[in-house]
Amino acid sequence: MALKSIALVSLFLLVLSVSHAVPSRSTFKRTFGASVTLPCDGSAFRGTPEAQLDVLWRTSDGRKVAHYSGGIHRVGVPFEGRVTFPTERIRAGDFALTLGALAFGDQDSYQCVWSEGQGGEKLLSNVTLVILAPPFSNSQSVSAGDPVALPCYGRVTGRAPDDKLFVRWQKDGALVLQLSNGEFTYGSTFTERASVSLDAVRRGNFSLSLSVTGPADEGTYECSAERSQTGTSLSLKVKDHQTSVIVEHGTTFNICALVDYAKCEADYNGRVRYEEGTLQLRDVKPSDEGRYTVRADYDDIIVKEVRLEVTTALPQGLYGFTLIVSVCLLALVMRKLKCGPKQMLGVFSHCVNQMK
Repeated sequence: MALKSIALVSLFLLVLSVSHAVPSRSTFKRTFGASVTLPCDGSAFRGTPEAQLDVLWRTSDGRKVAHYSGGIHRVGVPFEGRVTFPTERIRAGDFALTLGALAFGDQDSYQCVWSEGQGGEKLLSNVTLVILAPPFSNSQSVSAGDPVALPCYGRVTGRAPDDKLFVRWQKDGALVLQLSNGEFTYGSTFTERASVSLDAVRRGNFSLSLSVTGPADEGTYECSAERSQTGTSLSLKVKDHQTSVIVEHGTTFNICALVDYAKCEADYNGRVRYEEGTLQLRDVKPSDEGRYTVRADYDDIIVKEVRLEVTTALPQGLYGFTLIVSVCLLALVMRKLKCGPKQMLGVFSHCVNQMK
């Protein structure tokens, strides 16, 4: 009986020691561009002399993420500028590592390892990290003349050279932009306006930026990161590109605002002037009615359209003349009808009531 009790206690201690030797395992899911803290419990090593502290974070294929040894921090090249692994926390027995600006290439299994010297090590934590694409709408809208970014994301091998990266953007089947063999090519009307960040592409962000938009940019855009496959499809709506304006004859009409990307050109015999960044047309005439357009200074696309209608107002002197004539006619009517002011007021009141 005593021997059986001793055997049970020994078995319990063996199981307990094995359970302590098993590293913690966990899985985290994070959105592209977010940050994550990978846990690692180093409380068993709290109080270890500084010279003996040696903690390594690495990926499943052995790539170094961060290493703290002998008071010196080292970070793997793909993770530079994105790792937080503070000395104070390490000394306190917390070996957790924070990784920011997550990219699809960061999806991997991460191991936290304690070095026991002479090549020996102890695995403390094994964390699986899953990267998700950020949510976005497949229907985008923009006001004419404004910039727009069309989102697109995909997985890129972290070690792929630039000449192996491929991204293609098309609009209604026609080329907008393409990255292939390390070079960009553009569609004829997007040469100066369309861009994709090469650094962002390396991280899996293929989003297209248009620095200025016009009515012709409205349509369906498709992003693909594989030569033979279709990818993300988005629709773009361009709004506020048409405006109708009614002005009186002889007044001033603001044709368009002058901004970095636009130019306003007209020849109206000295009636055009620039004032506080706006092109103005003075002394508007009926012949000025029509369609005015603002074009981008590059690619020559229309970004704004204004339709002008000119109304003819009475000359200023005629207002007083009209008032005098009206009073005279009223006096003649009163005399003809032999009505006094009170009687005429009653007539007007009756007319007003009939109109209601």
